[in-house]
Amino acid sequence: MHPVYLLEDNPNHRKDIQAILEDYILFHDDQFYLANTSSVPKNILALIQDKPRQTGLYFLDIEIKGEASGLELADQIKHFDPSGRIVFITSHPSYAPLTLAHYLEPLAYIPKQDSERLRQEIFTCFNLFYQRLYPDHTSSNQSNLYIKSGPKTYQLALADICSIQTTRTPHIIEFSTLTQSIQSYAALKDFEDLEDFFKLSRSILVNLNQIDQVDSRKRQVKLFNGQSLSFARNRRVDLQTSWTSHKETKK
Repeated sequence: MHPVYLLEDNPNHRKDIQAILEDYILFHDDQFYLANTSSVPKNILALIQDKPRQTGLYFLDIEIKGEASGLELADQIKHFDPSGRIVFITSHPSYAPLTLAHYLEPLAYIPKQDSERLRQEIFTCFNLFYQRLYPDHTSSNQSNLYIKSGPKTYQLALADICSIQTTRTPHIIEFSTLTQSIQSYAALKDFEDLEDFFKLSRSILVNLNQIDQVDSRKRQVKLFNGQSLSFARNRRVDLQTSWTSHKETKK
């Protein structure tokens, strides 16, 4: 598993960001664990020195007590954990060029903003970190998806997935197959590039191989697992074209 660290000197911000990290890790506890949150760079550095080269994920505020201490810590992280990935979270965009000057190659640079947007950006960083380390498990072109739901990880064949859609619970999406439905913490946009999947609306992806019927008048598709899903009016022509073309290529 990969350790996650947070450096933030504002207690309220640290509490909010920690909650976001814990929300993600709750559903990915076989991949990550929260190793430390602190307002003091040396506290994090001491832990890294004790366990070097652990390929951690580091969320750092650049400015700590009026100084660019986050950058200094990032330099030291790269020394002890060269494979680790750094994400800068800051309310000072002017510091961004300094990350280039230090050759830190951060995974992302996230401005402090509304909590919902911040949550989405942090979740994306987690996914990107894992995708780059384990491309065989996360590639959009592979034949399987590995979905974490609670304490279990499910291996789903792409061919068996009928639809992927958002739920009423924020950041929870549902994978519906021919035989089951599984919910997981994720973002729909992370799956939009899957081969053979079509975006019916902002909240639904459908497997073109699993479409049984398209009712353009009612703006609905019927899938082989019995699902009936609505599609956006502006997707009508693209859906019909994509589905027809897809059927022809599969002959």
